[in-house]
Amino acid sequence: MANRHYSLNNLRDDLRSLLTEMGNTFIYVGSDSDPQSLESLKAAAQALDRAHNSAVAKAKNITLSEYRARQSKDYLDPNEIFECEKFLNVKSSAFLILTASKLPNHS
Repeated sequence: MANRHYSLNNLRDDLRSLLTEMGNTFIYVGSDSDPQSLESLKAAAQALDRAHNSAVAKAKNITLSEYRARQSKDYLDPNEIFECEKFLNVKSSAFLILTASKLPNHS
């Protein structure tokens, strides 16, 4: 068990180093028992969700062939990821609308 903890600690340290080299910043926050920290984290999570949803909504529309081509790539830049997510959201919405339109009307 000690070896496993040592291995996980090394993995965590290596990942932290790699992410730092890539320009990421880590912000350490208080414990779970700190209500102010929890509220700050919730507000930050909501802001991130809004920014993500906005980026997906503003992404350009792509075709099925573009989507499929991207699925075989090893790396997608953030805009490509948003475009793929928008493609999937549009397809899912269209499927749900089509499916709902075929349901019997119980008026």
